[in-house]
Amino acid sequence: MAFSSDESGRYEIYLAPFPNGGRKWQVSNAGGGTPLWSRDGKELYFIARDNTIMAATIAMVNGEPKIGIPTVLFKAHPRNFNFAVYDVTRDGRFLISSAPDKTRRR
Repeated sequence: MAFSSDESGRYEIYLAPFPNGGRKWQVSNAGGGTPLWSRDGKELYFIARDNTIMAATIAMVNGEPKIGIPTVLFKAHPRNFNFAVYDVTRDGRFLISSAPDKTRRR
């Protein structure tokens, strides 16, 4: 299971076994919220503090997750960091509920 917690003093992304819990592994390293698994379960997406969509590869090795270094996918403008609504389509496109661009002229 992937989740966000502020137990370290800022929101970070963690993995933990489900339903038993117990040990956990940190995925993000500079803040993160709103984790979302890829359709194949090999990547975990999340939103970094600067509203960047990040991806970390996840592989199970000897019953424990091997977590890749999170990489930047693109900058987004979600409505809310902690409760952003987004999803990934089957063909890998991201759909994001974003805030309006206030700098754009009408």
